[in-house]
Amino acid sequence: MSEKPKFSIIVACFNSERYIFDALASVKNQTLQNYELIIIDGGSTDGTIGIIEKNFSAITKHIISEKDEGIGDAWNKGLKIASGEFVLLLNSDDFWPPEYLESIATESSATEKKVVYYGSTTMVDDNKNTLSFIDKKFSKNLLCIGFRFIHTSCIIPKSTYELVGQFDKNVRIAVDTDWLLRAHNAGVPFKKLSHNNFMRIGGVSDKHKDRAFSEYISRARHHNILKLPAILYTTLMKTILFIKK
Repeated sequence: MSEKPKFSIIVACFNSERYIFDALASVKNQTLQNYELIIIDGGSTDGTIGIIEKNFSAITKHIISEKDEGIGDAWNKGLKIASGEFVLLLNSDDFWPPEYLESIATESSATEKKVVYYGSTTMVDDNKNTLSFIDKKFSKNLLCIGFRFIHTSCIIPKSTYELVGQFDKNVRIAVDTDWLLRAHNAGVPFKKLSHNNFMRIGGVSDKHKDRAFSEYISRARHHNILKLPAILYTTLMKTILFIKK
C-alpha cells in the first residue's frame, strides 16, 4: 500500500469566534491524521485565539496572529510555511466530514505535480441545514459564468502553487478565482474527485455576489480568457439567474 500524502491545511480567520470551533473540530476529527494545521489570524480582537489555544493547540503546527492585507495575503503567509504535498484551504466558518482527507488521499495522485483537484460543496445555513448542493464539472467553455465549483473544495499540490505563484492580494473578492484563472492559463488541468465540503452562506463573496462576479469577469478579461465587453457576461449571468427562478 502506498504511503498517504501529507496535507497542509491553511485556515485564515479574523474575529471568527462564532464558527472557528466547528471548523477546527472537523480537522481534529479526521479519520486520516497525516496533516499539518496552519492558522493565519488577522489580529482578532474577540475570543478566536482563546478558542484555538484552549481546544486545538495540540493539532496546530503554526499560528500567526497579526494584521494582514486581506484573505489573499493571509493565504500567502500560509503557503510560505506549508510543507505538505497538498495544500487545502478551510474557511473559518466551514467544515469537513470526518472522512474528507481519507477520501482525497485515496483518489488523488501524489505523483501528479501539476493539477487542481476539486470536489462538491454542500451549502448550509447557521444550523447546518442543507440549502443547496454544488456538484458540477469544470468546463473551459463555460468560464464566462465561472468555474462551477467552490474554490475551498480544491486540493492543490504545493508544486502547482510554485508553478502558478501566490495569490494576488490586490484582488479583493475574486482573489481565489483570479488564481484559478492563472492556473488555467498555465495549462493546469482541473480534475473532479468525490469529496464534499460544507460551506456556510454569508461569506464575503456570498454577501457581494454581483461585485464578486464583476471582479471575476474583470480578471478573466485581464488574463485574456474572456474577450468580449464585460457587460455581455454580466447580462448573461443575470439572464441565467432569472431563468433559474
